[in-house]
Amino acid sequence: MPDKNIMRNIVSALKNKKLKGKISMKNNKKRTPKQFAALLCVIILVLLYLVTLIVACLDFPGAGKMFAACLLTTIALPILLWLCIWFYGLMKDRQAAAAEGLSDRDEKMP
Repeated sequence: MPDKNIMRNIVSALKNKKLKGKISMKNNKKRTPKQFAALLCVIILVLLYLVTLIVACLDFPGAGKMFAACLLTTIALPILLWLCIWFYGLMKDRQAAAAEGLSDRDEKMP
């Protein structure tokens, strides 16, 4: 049978580890542009799913075209978001490389 003190130490260590994780999550409230874009995309997709469901249930003129547009947008929106995030990453890397190149030039100039 394990010693009670050992078990208490293990439980205490686990609690402290959980608390440290929670504290660090609370302090890190800054959202990156990628996270903001992804959250916006999720919200738009949920709204699109609701509109698609409503349009599928109702029968009015032009419902077929609207249903097709909703389905197409459901596919196209995540692809467009991925392209925007990918392009943002490329531009960010280029800016970092350009800034690094400028600092190298400053050091080389007499």
